[in-house]
Amino acid sequence: MARVLVVDHSQDLQEAQRMLLCDAGFDVIGAIDGARGTLCLINTSAHEFRREDLRVLEALGLATARAFETRKWPLDEDGVFGHEFLDLFVDTLLVRAGRPSGGGIAAAIEAHTPTPTAKGVAVVRLDAQRRVLLWGGEAGTWALSDAARLVGRVEISEEENRARVRALCL
Repeated sequence: MARVLVVDHSQDLQEAQRMLLCDAGFDVIGAIDGARGTLCLINTSAHEFRREDLRVLEALGLATARAFETRKWPLDEDGVFGHEFLDLFVDTLLVRAGRPSGGGIAAAIEAHTPTPTAKGVAVVRLDAQRRVLLWGGEAGTWALSDAARLVGRVEISEEENRARVRALCL
């Protein structure tokens, strides 16, 4: 489960910075009024940011910048991404699963299934009844909960599975 770290600016900032071992950011710039800030990823454990991680960060940064004008945020109140993020997260899953020790899961789940939180998991809304859960990472380090109400599932280990993942999302 993801741990949320909130930095209280009244505490010693140097102490908080020692707790953060990795970070990456993407400037969020509004089309109308310019700079808004930076969308940052931080963690309390070491992480190597790879090309696919930075691609996701950039896409979310751009979507966040647009959201300041449109009020259409990348995540809904359940922590689920909109359908427009499907290709991005499928591509990310396939890159991660294609590594020598990689693996991945694509599972269509019923819309009312609670959104899981774990490193490498993205949930995308397919329609009013279904979501797709996409996970990619080191094989054997994460498993889908038995409580999830599955509509369909694909185990990913090779690039040829792209068509199977796309078919699951239709």
